[in-house]
Amino acid sequence: MGSGISTKYEKTYFYKLKEDNALSVSEKSYEYIVHDTHTIESHNDNEVIEFCKDMVSRKPFEDSSYAQNLANTAQHFEMNDKGFFGSPGQGKNVWVIESEEPMHAAMNFYREISEGGITDYTENHHGVITMLKDGINILFRPYPKTDGSPAVDIMLSIGDFLKKIHFIQR
Repeated sequence: MGSGISTKYEKTYFYKLKEDNALSVSEKSYEYIVHDTHTIESHNDNEVIEFCKDMVSRKPFEDSSYAQNLANTAQHFEMNDKGFFGSPGQGKNVWVIESEEPMHAAMNFYREISEGGITDYTENHHGVITMLKDGINILFRPYPKTDGSPAVDIMLSIGDFLKKIHFIQR
């Protein structure tokens, strides 16, 4: 695995001809590597890379639902009476779960809360996202830009966050 994601793009140039006022167009294709330190691959953490591959290769269930996964996850992670895991963090809908091993806790939480959904890599390779049959999306970000602690985001739709759960060192 490289330290970035190879991407292609096209660049368009506009220029004036010497004796004409008309603009001429020239297009060139370039290939470049994005060196994004928050991608799964850029951290060279084989355990996280393998975990994400495993999640993407899982077979979905016909009846995967957030409610069912919530009940199963609550057996292994403490949930308060309002249905939230962890304690309030900084920011809207941000929660924090303390653990001796934050990355392992985040991976286990994600595995359980996203059980049975269709999983794929995020477009920018910052993590993996699972779509459950009831429309809830679960996002695992092993290396988020905010504070670097692994996070699991629970969304009604892309960008519409119910909860962002960060896993921090106890």
